[in-house]
Amino acid sequence: MAKLLVIDDDRAARRTLELAFQAQGHEVFAGSTIAEGKELWIRHEPEVILLDLVLPDGTGQDLLLQATEESMSGIVIMITGHQDLERAIVAMQAGAFDYIHKPLNIDELEITVDRALEYLSSKRNLAIVADLSSHEPDDRIIGTSRAIIEVHKMIGMVSRGNANILITGESGTGKELVARAIHRHSTPDEPFIPVNSSALVPTLLESELFGHERGAFTGAVRDKVGRLELAGNGTLFLDEIGDLDLSLQVKLLRVLQERTFERVGGTESKPFKARVIAA
Repeated sequence: MAKLLVIDDDRAARRTLELAFQAQGHEVFAGSTIAEGKELWIRHEPEVILLDLVLPDGTGQDLLLQATEESMSGIVIMITGHQDLERAIVAMQAGAFDYIHKPLNIDELEITVDRALEYLSSKRNLAIVADLSSHEPDDRIIGTSRAIIEVHKMIGMVSRGNANILITGESGTGKELVARAIHRHSTPDEPFIPVNSSALVPTLLESELFGHERGAFTGAVRDKVGRLELAGNGTLFLDEIGDLDLSLQVKLLRVLQERTFERVGGTESKPFKARVIAA
């Protein structure tokens, strides 16, 4: 099971969370202040941190920013009162996975922790796959069946131009291989930038795609170049496009129509020159 850290100055709430998650088999650590919580966080490296927004020596948002700056691992779930909704939203922008309102609903919190652990597991698996893929000597499509020959023909046809492309097919059938083949036959010397739309939480994905300006939101301590900009004159591959948040789909549609975009918090229009391949 997982290691959880509870940081809450409410003794009763802290004890309730300890007992609830220990009953599920998790190893639970608990602190009541930012200083104590940070020490436990560094020492035990928990997978999930349940962090109260208001603490005696500061705010949970302060600790979240420190953790981000110091690359402390773990997924943060904020605990907040209804009156702190605006600050909770800011905390989400700073990297929190989710937030739960007080009074606590243990069933709701358990579901949220399970989602956080599933997300963490997926993220680790993706990192393993990416590492294995980086050692692959070749990513070419292998096969001589009529269907594969037709796929090769289609790759050749679409590689002649720069039209945006949607690749459909069941999971595991090689949609990214096809996307990489199209890129290799059209703009091999330009970047191929993959984005897994389901691997990033919506609050982070907009910044990953568009980039952001320093000060765009709490925690944005420096300018960030997004994937749209990194793609240059090459290919932006949007995998699992159907999982993309609807508001981001609207913004991407505008990018495809106008061929320009702005960083989060920015006002300067930047040209978008890459081909988009979605799957």
